[in-house]
Amino acid sequence: GGFSGGRGGRRSNRGSDMKISINLSFHEAVFGVEKKIKIKRSEECGSCGGTGAEKGSTSKTCDQCGGSGQVYVRQQTPFGTVQQVHTCDKCHGEGKIIDKPCHTCHGSGLESKERTISIKIPAGVYDGSILPLRGQGNAGPNHGSTGDLLVYISVREDPLFKRSDDDVYYELPITYAQAAMGDSIVVPTIDSKIKLKIPEGTQNGKVFRLKGKGIPNVNGRGRGDQFITIKVEVPRKLNREQRHALNEYAKLAGEDAHPEGKRFWLRVEAEEKESHPKKDA
Repeated sequence: GGFSGGRGGRRSNRGSDMKISINLSFHEAVFGVEKKIKIKRSEECGSCGGTGAEKGSTSKTCDQCGGSGQVYVRQQTPFGTVQQVHTCDKCHGEGKIIDKPCHTCHGSGLESKERTISIKIPAGVYDGSILPLRGQGNAGPNHGSTGDLLVYISVREDPLFKRSDDDVYYELPITYAQAAMGDSIVVPTIDSKIKLKIPEGTQNGKVFRLKGKGIPNVNGRGRGDQFITIKVEVPRKLNREQRHALNEYAKLAGEDAHPEGKRFWLRVEAEEKESHPKKDA
């Protein structure tokens, strides 16, 4: 008895996949976009219709493999007879031999073509996503199936917004006076603007949530939220009137001032002393 080993059979007739990269802006990724791109891919030869043979020429079954594209080789080993399968080296696994190969494709049945294709990028797509476009890759030999086109997505950063999953984050700078007394401020969202009410006494780092103002889910499951983080901007330089006004407020605040606030007032006082040094007697 014996046993068989090795892998054989005709080569796969499926065409190879192609890879391309597309760079999107933040807003293109958020809301989706249609892009037209040029690609070069293998397609069925227009001259021979994919047969690989010149018109009027014929192909015949390979007499070495009998059209199977594979040959069997028997080897005697200490364990018995081993039968291995190899790709036929006469027809290169095609199972046929062409008398006169096509002048365009030289017998491959395929030729390179440049095409412009339209790619629809769905709303909410992530940086690093891969979009497979079925049947848009290279054609397979011998009328085989076509491979896929794999679209690799990269998304540029936005100067205003940061993304985490389907949520979007925005930092809102406000003045100390706005934080202390409150205000109504126009804030950008990814698709519009809204008025945000800043309550009196709003602290640095306070986060406001705008429900449903985030990024559309790529699978159509609603939208995320927008989170607004307050950044209270402490003035770096003050004129005399401003220093005086803040010093008066510091005196009124007294011991009720927050530790962080106390540090601010100490800085104001120090700046005022620096701008008005005492003269030696």
